[in-house]
Amino acid sequence: MGQNQTVYLTQDNKPDVVCEIFTQTLLHAAEKVKGYLGFQDPQQKLYVSTRTLNEVFLMSFINFCKEKGVEDRISTSKMTKQQEVLLGVDWIWTLTGGDKQTLFQIAVQTVQLGDTYQIREMDHDPYERIMERSITDLEGNNKSRYEKLQDFCTSIGTTCTGLVIVYGVQERNREIRGVLVNHLLHFKDKKLHMKEEIMLQYLKTTDFFITVKEMMENYICNGKKSNSAEQVYIHFL
Repeated sequence: MGQNQTVYLTQDNKPDVVCEIFTQTLLHAAEKVKGYLGFQDPQQKLYVSTRTLNEVFLMSFINFCKEKGVEDRISTSKMTKQQEVLLGVDWIWTLTGGDKQTLFQIAVQTVQLGDTYQIREMDHDPYERIMERSITDLEGNNKSRYEKLQDFCTSIGTTCTGLVIVYGVQERNREIRGVLVNHLLHFKDKKLHMKEEIMLQYLKTTDFFITVKEMMENYICNGKKSNSAEQVYIHFL
């Protein structure tokens, strides 16, 4: 972790202080998850699903918030399976000020892309598959999860930012990276639908990264909007 010194919340704290504490918490949770990335069972009977990684991430995140006494200022809302499919959101972080007003919201979606991870039949809940097909039929389109995430953030307003957390990347299985969904939207080929493979292509062709702290300072806490010329990823160092 090592990016920041510990900062404690005070009654009259400012948004930048809340962002600093959130950064600490995010890095703490990411560090806990890294211990499970790249796992390979010699007998090929055990594996770590994306849902399991999400649970480890959120439990570590929530516990750290409780330890620091900030659970009333930094809250986590886990989506139901139905909401995950419908909205393209796995959970939402809400940061509030001293007056309980919402400062920022981060809608999160996760994906696992490491070399050691292979999608298995048991990764897919049959109920979720049926539900996803039903929702697609009702909507009359076939939007990707990334597009659904972007639509959700747009419906919430300017205080909501979409973040895709990537567990492991090719040849770097123990790394965790992040991509702002606005950057993916600008990156996609206008002739193509925004398929899931776009994340792999984005990470392969992106040479520049920012830290979690820089993400919070540059794109979330100050309300700056992503520029179409920007192509960076977030490195959970």
